[in-house]
Amino acid sequence: MVQLGDRYSTWWALVTGMERDQIRQTVIGLLLLDVTQGLPWGVGYNARVGGIQSSVNGPLKWRGIDGGGVSVQVLRWIELEGSRIT
Repeated sequence: MVQLGDRYSTWWALVTGMERDQIRQTVIGLLLLDVTQGLPWGVGYNARVGGIQSSVNGPLKWRGIDGGGVSVQVLRWIELEGSRIT
């Protein structure tokens, strides 16, 4: 999960996927289920954050699947790694 923020508000979004540059093996975009958007139909995301490879603490490009866009920053994130139920 990531907490995003623009100049006016902050909100949480669930990261459901990543886009990768196959040559450099780096993440270039995050696919999100964003609480500020309507539920998606037939896909696992309703927003995308791009510009990650060119940003060092700078603004990122948030785009909803309906075409809206805004500059955001990742304020916080929660990561679960290696969790396994046995």
